[in-house]
Amino acid sequence: MLNAERVIRERYGEFDLGLVEVAEDLGCSTRQLQRVFREVGGTDFRSFLLRVRMEQAYRLLSRKKDGLTVRAAARAVGYREASGLRQQFVRFYGYNPSAVQPEGPNYSELWRAVEQSELGSQSMSGAAAWQLIEEALALEAQGTQREATWATLKGPILNKTERAVLTAPKDPVTLYMATRLLYLYREVDENAATQLAEYQNRLDSLGGPNADVLELAGGKANYDSHRAMVLSSR
Repeated sequence: MLNAERVIRERYGEFDLGLVEVAEDLGCSTRQLQRVFREVGGTDFRSFLLRVRMEQAYRLLSRKKDGLTVRAAARAVGYREASGLRQQFVRFYGYNPSAVQPEGPNYSELWRAVEQSELGSQSMSGAAAWQLIEEALALEAQGTQREATWATLKGPILNKTERAVLTAPKDPVTLYMATRLLYLYREVDENAATQLAEYQNRLDSLGGPNADVLELAGGKANYDSHRAMVLSSR
């Protein structure tokens, strides 16, 4: 049982980890492995793997200084989509993952992390670019005056959204998050409004939102409403 637990704790982040893969790692049959879980651990393989993943997800989401987004945590613990983690998290704990994310994050440290990132690297995926844009979006939740925030961070915000889109020019999620961020500042600076329209046009040219974008928007109705506001602000 201890060996099986060790393997699972080392490999829980693999998307396709299952009973067969762990049994092969241990050099035993799947039947033997299931019996060990049942007779020694009083559980089964799927339940144990789920518990490990949920415990790790909770830890990653609840860190005060560098807690992950639900999407990032999902991929870190073995789920390809945020919806997969969200569904299992609710079943396991009884509440949404967002409930354990810290309120009032340290925005200075958050922005410092963005500043020190490798956002310009061509090896960075669209998902990673999206994470950084999401972190920048959190600045608005700080409650500061929009004009004051923009005056201080105008250069970094415009630069980072542009670089993120350059890194992942055909990633709908990155484009959507860029429009969300710049929409907040459309009335403060015409450059934000100009780029906002450009990013929305790019998203439309890709065929519109995919499933990830619709999930972030909270459904198609919310996305359509956001898009309409973006288009009306041109």
